[in-house]
Amino acid sequence: MPTAYHNNGKRNIIIKKREGTYNMETQNNSNQTQNANMKPCASCGNMVSKNAKACPNCGAKIKKPIYKRVWFILLIIVAVIVIIAVAASGGEGSDSGNQPTSSNSGAVVNDSGNSNLGQSKVEIKSCKLTKDFEGNPAAVVTYSYTNNGKEAQAFDFAFITHAYQNGVEAEKCYVISDDGNYDSNNNQSKEIKPGVTIDVMVAYKLNDTTSPVEVEVGQFLSFDNTKITKTFNF
Repeated sequence: MPTAYHNNGKRNIIIKKREGTYNMETQNNSNQTQNANMKPCASCGNMVSKNAKACPNCGAKIKKPIYKRVWFILLIIVAVIVIIAVAASGGEGSDSGNQPTSSNSGAVVNDSGNSNLGQSKVEIKSCKLTKDFEGNPAAVVTYSYTNNGKEAQAFDFAFITHAYQNGVEAEKCYVISDDGNYDSNNNQSKEIKPGVTIDVMVAYKLNDTTSPVEVEVGQFLSFDNTKITKTFNF
């Protein structure tokens, strides 16, 4: 009967080669995983763990990526809040009967001189010529202010006003009150309760008494760019 021979030597060699290939693949995968968790040190260039707080070679501190820093996260949160506030305040503005127009500065301008701004209503009523306490030409603008909010509030904390002559802003000033054009008790800082209306007078220093004066009113401390304007010719 013939004897059967098994070439165990070759078989063992093949198995060992396969095991060696497997071990090499496993080692390569392990090296790739390890390399993915490593990054070069900014000071010495040696590879360090991404989770390390300091380089083991040179001792330099490992800084976190900017998007992982607390101040960057807080900055993003604040930016989101501001965007939401701007979007929410964009719906508030003038009466439906007054059609606003857009100016070159991006502000929404209502040239009717009378409208709601935020929780209050303001009307630019009149503009009269007078003189300041130094005898220079001035103009007294009278505003009608109605508090439509829920708490008492003064005109100065509801609106901010400007007057322009020849495109240049006119400074606020003090005027002589005995000519009847200016009430020294001008109500600018006087608080009024909801539903109450008062007249408020503000004086502006002029360059001359012939050029038109453009008066502008906007909300105080608001992201809403809506403005009310009215031009007076003398």
